[in-house]
Amino acid sequence: MKKKLIIASVLLVMVLLSVGIFLNQMKPTLATKDSVTKQELIESIITGNLKKVREAAKDLDTVNFVTKEEAKTPLEYAFQYQQYDIAVYLIKKQGKINAKSQVPIVVQAALSLPDYLQTVKQTKDQRNKRIRMIEAVLKNFPEAINLTDIEGNNALHIASGKGDPDVIRMLEEAGIDDDMANNLGNTPVELAALSNQPLAVEAIAAKNPERFTKLNSEKKSLIILAASNSVHDMLKFLLKINRDHINDQDIHGHTALMYASEYGDTEAVKILLKHGAAAGLRSKEGKTAADYARQWKHKDIVDLLS
Repeated sequence: MKKKLIIASVLLVMVLLSVGIFLNQMKPTLATKDSVTKQELIESIITGNLKKVREAAKDLDTVNFVTKEEAKTPLEYAFQYQQYDIAVYLIKKQGKINAKSQVPIVVQAALSLPDYLQTVKQTKDQRNKRIRMIEAVLKNFPEAINLTDIEGNNALHIASGKGDPDVIRMLEEAGIDDDMANNLGNTPVELAALSNQPLAVEAIAAKNPERFTKLNSEKKSLIILAASNSVHDMLKFLLKINRDHINDQDIHGHTALMYASEYGDTEAVKILLKHGAAAGLRSKEGKTAADYARQWKHKDIVDLLS
């Protein structure tokens, strides 16, 4: 009897050892299969194959893994490669961005947008995909609306720089701060002006008309910013809308005409003079626009102002 018990015990131990060995052998296989599926998911996102993305996602416990190569989640790859329909699908699957990312999700979504002029050539379906993606982000991550990147830009800064009036209106309706200054001191409307994006300026000012005339911390108007940065089309646009502030002076007493004259921007000087800029005003240094042009030897501008 004892002999039978010993044999049975030995057999049981052997069976348990065999099972353990089998399970240990299976673990790498399962892990490898999971890794392959994740890789397939990323590749399908990059190539824009929504059908394969769905198939791969079904075999995974979560779509929120982070790749070792770039430390990005599938959703971040969808943003990066402008796969907007896939981004919407991943968000529905509770997709998120890497918690360690320094770029908030709403900012990432805005960064993924093309320059607005490029969208004019897109089909209606392509434009709608872009809108649906932004809608999904704003609906599912409302707490991130005013988060900024390391440069102090919120999503409205980004959308303004890209000149996208549709997205700007959506962000405004979602309650984004349209008067937030980034690390360089620029608000979204100022960034739109500096980026020569008139549709963006209009979209922001439609919500808050005072954005057209509000001065920044250095008392610079949009007209001064456009003139001092040689954004000629924007300068014309702003003066067409409202030339009442053409002679505004900043904290240094400089006007738009003074900056254009000092920097040797003949085209800007011509635009400003055509719209009635006063050449006789003086800065806090006591200098006129002609004085600055003369100081920096811009003879053609001195002649225009004489």
